[in-house]
Amino acid sequence: MSFEFAIIGNTPMAALLACSLSKLYGRETALIGQFAHSLLPSHGFDISVDTITQPQTWRLIKENMSPFEGLLKDFSNKEVYEKVDPIFIARSQKSANALNHARNVANLYGFSIEKQELTKGVMQSIQFRDAIRIKRRSMFTGLDDWLSRNNVKLLDTNNIELKRGASGGTKITSANEAIVAKRIIFVGDEAILNYMPQKDIGNNFFKIATNTLMLEPVKKLKNSTIINIDDGSILFQHANGTIDCTSRDDFTNISHIISNDGENNRHIKLAGKAQFSSLISKDGAGVFGSLLGTKLSYIGGFGTSGAFLTPLMAKILVGRGNDFENEYFAKRKPKLNEKLRPDISEFFVAKTKKKQRRVR
Repeated sequence: MSFEFAIIGNTPMAALLACSLSKLYGRETALIGQFAHSLLPSHGFDISVDTITQPQTWRLIKENMSPFEGLLKDFSNKEVYEKVDPIFIARSQKSANALNHARNVANLYGFSIEKQELTKGVMQSIQFRDAIRIKRRSMFTGLDDWLSRNNVKLLDTNNIELKRGASGGTKITSANEAIVAKRIIFVGDEAILNYMPQKDIGNNFFKIATNTLMLEPVKKLKNSTIINIDDGSILFQHANGTIDCTSRDDFTNISHIISNDGENNRHIKLAGKAQFSSLISKDGAGVFGSLLGTKLSYIGGFGTSGAFLTPLMAKILVGRGNDFENEYFAKRKPKLNEKLRPDISEFFVAKTKKKQRRVR
């Protein structure tokens, strides 16, 4: 079988990009990846807002919310995403400044945000209203049917071999099947770590050891979604009281949030845990495009909000972007060295073994 695009990745962002290319632009598309079982700890969150300091990114997220929701209208599980009111907290002056800046810019583009009362050790706290969170477990459960109805071929495997063909396409071989694709796009941390050359990973990303936990039900928290931008920890409580969380530290801050939310939450029980490697771009901005001299493309480093830009990413890949959109992504091509891109840098904190780095 032959395809114009093969998307390699196992995240909602990869699935949404594949569906965008097929459904919105009629391109023959395959998706290659093994998506997580619903009982396993989640390796990430997809939320339509973030600590974004670049006005252009807020503008594009706002403009792409309608196309994003349209993509999922025919999903068999209608509860594949939900509205949430995430709290962002900053515990240092630099992160508080970034959060203030993100709030001011987001307000300009019509996002609803409220300042929150500060608690001990918190220098700034804001709450976004009516943000969207993708329900990963619900999406992955109904993924096969949704992709099939939108003419996306799914190869449910993480074990593949790539071989460049004489005709210009790339042969992708798994244990049970082989396909040929003109363009290969690696989407998300795991795909980039597996297929981008190590030198180019080093030029573009910090590699961060990240922990993920599933916690047994506790009493309802005051806020279901909490994001600490200093250590990258994210906490989400489901309607049944269970909690998913990811963090780059030992979960001290997450445990503190839960245990101090009420007398009934003093005892926290673990339901599941895992560790994985995540990537943060070295200037905080997303990476989008091919490496010089290759026809392999990479998409990563767009934070929790990247999945909501996938209709636009598909538009760029098929050559339909306007001047503003094309310029935005042209500036985010993978770098050939460690030089930063100051005109597009976003706020982030990356804790490495050597030292803690902050960029804004």
